[in-house]
Amino acid sequence: MTAGPWMLEIAGLPGAGKSTLATALANALAAHGAEIVPLGPGRRRALSDTRLARLGHTLRLAARHPALAISAQRLAEPSRLGLGRVRALLERLVFFDQLGALSAGADRAPLVLLDEGLVQGVMSLALEAPPHRAARAPRLLRTLLRGRRYAVLHIAGELDAAAATVASRRESRGRLDGLPPEIARARLERAPAIFHALLAEVTTPPIEPPTTEGALAWIHTQLGPAWGLRGLRVLTTAQRP
Repeated sequence: MTAGPWMLEIAGLPGAGKSTLATALANALAAHGAEIVPLGPGRRRALSDTRLARLGHTLRLAARHPALAISAQRLAEPSRLGLGRVRALLERLVFFDQLGALSAGADRAPLVLLDEGLVQGVMSLALEAPPHRAARAPRLLRTLLRGRRYAVLHIAGELDAAAATVASRRESRGRLDGLPPEIARARLERAPAIFHALLAEVTTPPIEPPTTEGALAWIHTQLGPAWGLRGLRVLTTAQRP
């Protein structure tokens, strides 16, 4: 029986190249004989646009992880956007639990490759919260990661590029989106310190170098010695061309 899937998250500032690197890594794994299984938008239950439906869905998710839901809500801004962040985080958690259950009877656990995972989700909550609330982020992540085989490839990125990315977003995903670049940059200046505190909670050291080659070497070390990469099942949120 396996110990559950390994989860590899690519995390970083907006515009740092998370999705690009995830796609490149998925393609590289396919070239080594891995089986790539895309996890498209259909992996989550479609939600109605009504506020009541969104709230109901959040409450159902919270019922599965009540303590974590309370911790996340204490960190989040008390607003519609804050509730949306908590809901997205709980959706990921429930989804990961389902993946773990599916792999429980397999001879070989899959690799889950994410361009947005638990670290990025907690980071989004912390970045939009005032500093006294953001200080709760590491403890929340520690609880979320408990019992999971989790690794992070962190792309540092540039603050100016990140500010330009969030300023250019037409659809609001958070409190920073649509702000003038100079204001967004000032808000994002806390990001490196928050990332540093969150990465300290991940028991597996960050993958170095943070490149496709570095990730391939890490995957081979963790999953390849006994089996090789050929036939490895990789479930990924990366959008492949």
